[in-house]
Parts: sequence; C-alpha cells; structure tokens
Amino acid sequence: MSPNAGHSAPIWMINWSPAGDRLATASEDGTVRIWRAYDGSLVHVLAGHEDGVWSATWSPDAQHLVSGDDAGRLCLWEAATGKLLVQLEPGGGAILATGWSPRGDLFAAGSRDGLVRLYDGSSGRLRGRLEGHTGLVKDLAFSSCGRQLASSSDDCDIRIFDLASGETRLVLRGHAHAANTVDYTPDGRSLVSCSHDRSVRCWDLATGRERWAVQAHEDDIDAARISPDGRLVASASHDRSVRLSDITNGARVGEIRGHTDEVEWVSWSPDGRTLATASIDAQGRLFDSLAGGLVRVLEGRNLAVSTLRTNVRGEVAVVQDDRTVSVIAPAAGVALLRAGDLHRQAIKDAAWSPDGDQLALASLDGSVSVFDVRGRPERVRRIELERGAYAVDWSGATLAIGLSDGSVDLYDAERGMRLAHFHDHEDPVYAVAFSPDGRAYASAARDGLVGLRSGRAFRSLAGHEDMAISLAWWPDGSRLASGSRDATIRLWDATGRAQGVLRGHRLTVWGLAVTPDGERLISSSFDHDVRVWRDGQPERVLSGHRRQVGALAALGARRAISGSREGLCRIWDLDTGASLILRPHTLPLAKETR
Repeated sequence: MSPNAGHSAPIWMINWSPAGDRLATASEDGTVRIWRAYDGSLVHVLAGHEDGVWSATWSPDAQHLVSGDDAGRLCLWEAATGKLLVQLEPGGGAILATGWSPRGDLFAAGSRDGLVRLYDGSSGRLRGRLEGHTGLVKDLAFSSCGRQLASSSDDCDIRIFDLASGETRLVLRGHAHAANTVDYTPDGRSLVSCSHDRSVRCWDLATGRERWAVQAHEDDIDAARISPDGRLVASASHDRSVRLSDITNGARVGEIRGHTDEVEWVSWSPDGRTLATASIDAQGRLFDSLAGGLVRVLEGRNLAVSTLRTNVRGEVAVVQDDRTVSVIAPAAGVALLRAGDLHRQAIKDAAWSPDGDQLALASLDGSVSVFDVRGRPERVRRIELERGAYAVDWSGATLAIGLSDGSVDLYDAERGMRLAHFHDHEDPVYAVAFSPDGRAYASAARDGLVGLRSGRAFRSLAGHEDMAISLAWWPDGSRLASGSRDATIRLWDATGRAQGVLRGHRLTVWGLAVTPDGERLISSSFDHDVRVWRDGQPERVLSGHRRQVGALAALGARRAISGSREGLCRIWDLDTGASLILRPHTLPLAKETR
C-alpha cells in the first residue's frame, strides 16, 4: 500500500481530538496517522517509530500528540504539522499506555516494566515515576481535577495514584485477567474498567468497591469508554462488536457491528454523537452512537501474514489478515493461486488435504470453506457452523475444527457432515492438530489448557499460565509441543505427560513447527524472533522481522518460512540463519510468468 493511504497492519488505538475535528490512529505498521473527521481524509502520517505503535493521545489543547511503541520509544509530535519534537527511550520496554493531564502540563506513559513515568508536557523532561504494578501497564487516565492518575495492568490490578505524593491511594481488584482500560466518570466518583476476563466493571472510588460487574461480551474486551454525558459505556471486543451499556447497572442497551476482525479500541466524539472504532482489520470506523449506523470508514488493508501451511508438494498456503489466500511455490518465487473474499469475516486458520490438492479455511464468520487449489477457487464447498471457527486440521477424510465456544467438531471433509462434537474447553479453541497417525488430536485454548483426545478418551494438560495458542507434533507422534501467551513452549509425550519447558521468547509463542526429520523444533513469537531448538536446547535465534511473527511452517529439514505483521515472509536457512524475503501480495502469478 502507498504510505499515503491507510494503515497496512492492525490499528490498536483511535482517539478524537478535543474539538472533534480530527482523529489519531496508532498502528502495528509503525505509524500514527491523523485524519479529518468530517470526510475521513488523511492529514498526516507521523513516521518516527521503528516498531508497532500502541498508543496515540492528544494534549488537551490539541497542539500535541504523544505516542508509544512496542520497542519502548516515546514520541512527542506537533499535531498541526506532524513534526517530531521529542523522542524518548525510557528503557522500560513496550509502551502501551499514554495520557495527558487536564492542563496539559504533564503526559504519562506506562510500560512493560510496570512503571508509570511522568513527563513535562512541553519539553518531555522526566518529572517522576509511579511504582506498584508488577506487569505491563495497559492504560492510563487522569482524574478531571488532575490530582490523581488511574492505571490498569496485566497484573489484573487497577491503581489510583496520588500525584502529589506519588503513592498508591487505592488498589481495585476483581478482574480475573489483564485489566485493559480505565476511564473516569465525568463526576469523578466512579471508574469503569474492562478485561480479557470479558467483564466490564464499575467501581466506587470512595469505597473501592464494585458498583456492578457484567460479562459484556463473548470474548476478550480490549477497551471500554464512558460517553461524555456519563450515561453509557461503550466496550470493544474480540467478538468483533461494540456494545453499549447503561452506566447505572451495566445492562446492555445496544450493539454495533461492522468490522471483519477483532475490535481493539473505541472512542466517543466530544459531543457524544459518534463512536470511532479501531480493529485488527486495519480500518477505523465511525458509527452513529444512537442509531448504530456506519458514518464513515478510515480505509486500510491489513497485510499481516497470519497463517502458513505447507503441503506434500512443498507448496505453501499463505493467509493474510485482509482475507487474501495465496498458494505459493517458494523455490520459484511465484504464486500459484491468489483469492480474496472467500469469507465475510477474518480467516483464522488453514489446513491442506493429505494429497495437497484441497485447502480448508476456518473463519470467524461461522464457516469452513474447502476448495480445490488446482481448479477454480470460487467453487467452494462451505461447512456452516454454529460458532466462529479459530482452527482447522485435516487427517484422512476428517476435518477437526476448533470453535469459539470451546468445542471441537469433527466433519467429513467431502460430504460436509458433522461426525462428532466434543466440548473440550470452556474458552475458544485457538489450535487443533491431529497426531500423525490420525488417531488423536490435540487442542489449545484460551483457558491455557492443552487437550488430548483419542475417541471418547480426553485428557486436559495443565501447565501454561496464559492462553495456549499453538501446537506441533513430532513426525513419529511421540511428542507434542504447545506454545502460549506466557512466552513458553511446553513439551508433552503422546500420553500427555509433561516432558519439559522451553524458555527464551519474551512474548507470545504464536507459531510452532517440527522439521520432517524430527530433529528440530522451530518457534515464532510476537517478540519478532524465530527460534530453533534441538534436543530441548536452543540452537539458533533467527532475527530479521521488524514486527510480530505470527505464522510459521517447516520447509523440509533445513529451511523454514515465517510470516509477520509487516506483511512479508522470510524463508530461513536453519543451518546458517540467512533469509530471503517474499511479499505474498506482490508475488507474480505463475501463469503471468509463462
């Protein structure tokens, strides 16, 4: 995409300017963009970050923006011109949270080390540190009087700091998972928070007690914001919806849909008439807050490579987050097929048929599509499901499908008939993998558990401290590896007995693969690295990606392919660490090269 077009990777945050005439978006593509609210046109691209940008917030007078990125860099910008004024590297790791005091004399930044740092609003000079959190700081909110600061964290706590003393005045506990955002009510008496535990909670700040707590969504909630008049709460969720709740009791009063993937942020216009949303689909959307209708789209195209799967012919299926599916021949550097719009919502996984002629795609739209890659991709067999699908694998004539409600369904791949239904988990199943002999399958779920099922026999494997996301079997079926958001890889034998833990990644282990000879385990992570392991020990770190690496596949015994949120793939030589870059969306089609 042209740098002057929309974002090319997920948008993590969107915020209105104080006057409501502009919007700022922060994206994984490493930029902050400023848009005109009235027509959605692009005003500035703020390029100064070298990593994904998590946060971008306006000063109260709209003269400045402050932004924080995944590498721990903090940038202060002149909003009118897009000029970079100050760049800081506090040294505390990724900065997901920024915010301004009501007078604009301070801005705050929360980082991975659990500290909140305070800076002079004009010079960027460090003014102080607030300590207390033991995990990544996710959000910050100054009270309207400017004397207090609320923060939320991966440690599940919400802290209210007294800015005069720097001490913690109050700790709010109740969330069972990461506390993602905090927002004061206009009168300053209450605070609203949300969490990956799917709840929105309202707190009485005089007593520290909950006024109410509701399970507001069916999946993680990333943001919750109070309307300017203090009557409603808007929450944004991985279930692709924004829901409106009554501030007095949390009762749902409305729902807005439109994004094709997880909604990461929501923001009210200053007059309360319009909601702005940000999504993994790389688009910002503006909705009428009363009628729920779409007002405007801030265009973008998410080119992130989310899935890589190899077949018996050595071809690779590449799924990108704009719902484009390509089949590439890595050695020739060409695409054999490229198809889009096969699903209405995000495609989360892919699986090859044993003969390598058919490809199955699992989508959040509640279906799995199956098509012949040697024929016409528009001739699709579609399996309609009762829930969104996160995962799919293929063994013999059977598909295993991991669903958003925690169940795994087995289907006849040719006839599309359901063969079995197992409710193996309580939370979404993010990965399924048949054992090489097809007699069992493993499942990895949001609840952190790995499931191992053979017929009616099921075993739940506990050990991960956070979501279980990725799986890989050894070719002989003797061992299984699982990757997690806890940044570890756990090894299990075929019966489910724990065999060890591999540590080295700093963030979520999103991809796992074992080479066909069983000699090497390969892992990819949101820390940007690919790691190679042999006999349970680290062998090599493959560095080169500049964004989160979410997709991985082995290409024989000595090569692997990885895909990242840069929208590119790297083919690695596992012996030397050398790599070759491929951009799936620009590869020539094979028929065009003849």
